[in-house]
Amino acid sequence: MGLIVLAVAILPMLGLGGMQLYRAETPGPMKEKKLLPRLTETARALWLIYVSLTATCALAYWLVGMTPFDAVAHSLSTLSTGGFSTHERSFAYFDDPRIELVAEFFMLAAAINFSIHFIAFTRFDPRVYLHDSEVRTFLFVILLSCLFVAAVLFSSDPQGSLQESIRSAVFHVISVITSTGYTTEDFSLWPLALPFLMMMISFMGGCGGSTAGGMKVVRILPLVKQGIREVILLVHPHATVPMKIGHHTVHERTMASIWGFLSVYFAIYLALSLLMLLTG
Repeated sequence: MGLIVLAVAILPMLGLGGMQLYRAETPGPMKEKKLLPRLTETARALWLIYVSLTATCALAYWLVGMTPFDAVAHSLSTLSTGGFSTHERSFAYFDDPRIELVAEFFMLAAAINFSIHFIAFTRFDPRVYLHDSEVRTFLFVILLSCLFVAAVLFSSDPQGSLQESIRSAVFHVISVITSTGYTTEDFSLWPLALPFLMMMISFMGGCGGSTAGGMKVVRILPLVKQGIREVILLVHPHATVPMKIGHHTVHERTMASIWGFLSVYFAIYLALSLLMLLTG
């Protein structure tokens, strides 16, 4: 949101265009698309959606039992997927499934492309979300991860409750994949490969054009589709297999930029991991 203000309010006063910054901040193949013809109108629409979601989130937190201060503070860090809490135990302080449910819903909303929110709100049609291939992929990965984590948690603790396993799995998977970071327990102590799985899904992150971190689904999806295309070309070398995300064709130049981004991303990750290990 701050970058949008910079692009719309500050840069024009300096004689600079805002579209370059808009493209730089928009990941993946959809850089040239704007919600509305003018950048100012696009910024106004995004701000209206963002503020409306934040206010609704604060109201929902308050209605399910948070104090007004906690509700406002947590709504600000939920929609920004920043994850900051007014309590050092994060959401373990509240220990309320209703509050966790509100957090899960708005973390997901923040991690979905705000362009999709805009289209859904203007058309009054929630089916827009399921028509978008990026959102479908994002929700599918979350569903699979939640089922797997809940199954492992339940099977590793025979005395535990299935309901508690599902509750913990859903909250932490959504919190980690959206890069929010709210917690109710230390999932690094979870059994088997679950901590590693949580780290892996954090690489993907949310959708492009959202407040979530990670590489973004809009970049991961073309990489997966290119892998499938290469396998097809091994069998049928002369076949023409176009790369598409939804109804949009992904050009070779875009794929090259995604591979370049991936290389730099993992190079920086490995370098920083090594430095962290050197600190002990």
